Amino acid sequence: NVQYKSDDIYSCIECAIAKASSMFTAGTYQRHVILISDGIGNRVSTSCSGNSESSCNNPTPPNCAYNQAMGLSCPKADTDAIALAKVSKIRGISYHVIGYGSQVDPITIFENNLRDISSGPDFYHYSPDATVWNETFVRLAPIICPETAQSVSNFLDTIR
Repeated sequence: NVQYKSDDIYSCIECAIAKASSMFTAGTYQRHVILISDGIGNRVSTSCSGNSESSCNNPTPPNCAYNQAMGLSCPKADTDAIALAKVSKIRGISYHVIGYGSQVDPITIFENNLRDISSGPDFYHYSPDATVWNETFVRLAPIICPETAQSVSNFLDTIR
């Protein structure tokens, strides 16, 4: 359970990946991260260097752009998050990514970033908003924790 509490309205996908990755140590157990994001990088890990975690005096990385639909978008934040996820995947961490946002005009999701962060095509799940996240979690449960497969199947039978 990784949470970042801040009055900052923007997100640092790289920071979430770094924090989740640091929670895993070498071992024989499975290492899975579920990342829920719109894939739009707004911050990099050094955005708030020297400041408290709860506020950033000058948090915006260089070469960012703002548009009405997506808000602030920073290519460096995107590439840094993807690069860190790649290193973490080499260490054996699986990234299950739930992407949310609009896929049609106005587009509010960068799915290519999310697919690049995920551990492969079967690890990326588009769920447009929180109303369908439960279904996505139910599908992920037996993948992440195979011993739940029968319980999940029984549950799905009861709601069909």
